[in-house]
Amino acid sequence: MKKRNVTKNNLDLYRKLEESYKMDDTRYYGLFLCGKDKNGHNIIKIDPVRFSKKAQRLTKEQIDVINKRQTHYFIPAKYDYYDYNCNIFVREIEEVKRYWREEFVILIDEAVERVEKPTKVNVCDYHNFMCGISGPNGANAWANWENMMRENEYRQKKFMTLCNLYAQIFHYMASRVEAITVYVLARNGKDVKNFNRNALYDFAGATGTARDFEHHKYHDKLYLIWHFIKHNSMSTYKNLKANYPEVLVENEFKQGHMAMSYLKFSKELVIELLDGCAEFFKEYCDCVYGEKYDEAQWNYVKYFEKPVYDEIEMIENPLGLTVFDEMD
Repeated sequence: MKKRNVTKNNLDLYRKLEESYKMDDTRYYGLFLCGKDKNGHNIIKIDPVRFSKKAQRLTKEQIDVINKRQTHYFIPAKYDYYDYNCNIFVREIEEVKRYWREEFVILIDEAVERVEKPTKVNVCDYHNFMCGISGPNGANAWANWENMMRENEYRQKKFMTLCNLYAQIFHYMASRVEAITVYVLARNGKDVKNFNRNALYDFAGATGTARDFEHHKYHDKLYLIWHFIKHNSMSTYKNLKANYPEVLVENEFKQGHMAMSYLKFSKELVIELLDGCAEFFKEYCDCVYGEKYDEAQWNYVKYFEKPVYDEIEMIENPLGLTVFDEMD
């Protein structure tokens, strides 16, 4: 960590705090309270050397950012984790992934398992054979045909069960991504009364538009799949095929058919799109709002307050008692 001049007052303060065992004072850990902002939130400044020694060791990446300051103290850029737009986007997508992994995948597997397997028939099940009307060759041909038809029906039921459930999860994914997008854009002052994704893509930055981002394709692919599922139209099919033919089966779509049966759904595709969308929003927030995702994980007031107040809590409440324990 870059060395800076520490005032004699600071050294005297730390010595007095240590001599009097004032470990319930935030300054002991290098955290100085400097009043409140207009929202009533704490304004703090951090002595990074003291904080790293007494509260929580800072990483090299954190120190590299902190060392860009001009004074001995470091002032966090924001108050809360969710003051960063990129954190809002990524946390929302992580929640969708959690729902997918912990609930929806199980639902899919159980639903497919519940599709009743067909009962196989044999020549003795053929009524005409048992009545002496048909011979063994005819009865055998009937049994083979009947078993094939039953197996096809079983596979079709499984296929449509999968298609229906995957269509639901894609609607859920895209809806939540769009909802959080509208929320973030609105809170940053953008008019979203008639929102469409062009409002997101057409941002003009120094390096082009959002369409030029490395991970734009994942966000775009999710939307094109969603539109095809919703509208079942030839135009949405052609748009998807022109850009992402790998997600479509080889059979050509026919107007009036269910779009979901023409898509190559898979568990891997779901995760690929969610992870890709998270990276897209990191790129977007970097370009539009100047937010570095890695820095957004720690450069806020509450991040520095937590280890300090945890240390103080251990001193003042070593048993970890809560308000519920005080009722008896």
